[in-house]
Amino acid sequence: MAEGDIKRYQVPTHLKINDLLTIAGFTFTFRQIAILMVGGGAAYDVGTQFPHSGVGLFLEDSVGDVGAQIVRWFLVGLLLLPTLVLTFGRYQGRTLETWGKVWLTFVTQPHRYRWRQQPDPALGSVPPRLPVTEEREDA
Repeated sequence: MAEGDIKRYQVPTHLKINDLLTIAGFTFTFRQIAILMVGGGAAYDVGTQFPHSGVGLFLEDSVGDVGAQIVRWFLVGLLLLPTLVLTFGRYQGRTLETWGKVWLTFVTQPHRYRWRQQPDPALGSVPPRLPVTEEREDA
């Protein structure tokens, strides 16, 4: 091989994209599948176990079978709606759990900062302390 002949290799640059899985013609990320499985499983549990629970039996006795079925399907929908919103919802290009993390970080961080003079390691000495004055509001 001559000196001018340098082998060049293609470095993959698509490493930060989500892996995709196609199910029945629909493409999902693994994050979406996990959210759908957890939320769908909870909705399935409520839908199948509600008639046998104490609340379901009480509702059957008090409002009848149709009223109990309406409450059952309302609870299933109450679980499925947030699951679908969390799975497919995006706002300004970010997922909703990312916005939740941003909000949680904002809430837990301090909103006021106070400047304090620190020693300068380059000078090797501590700077003189400045007198602290209180701000007064004269209205």
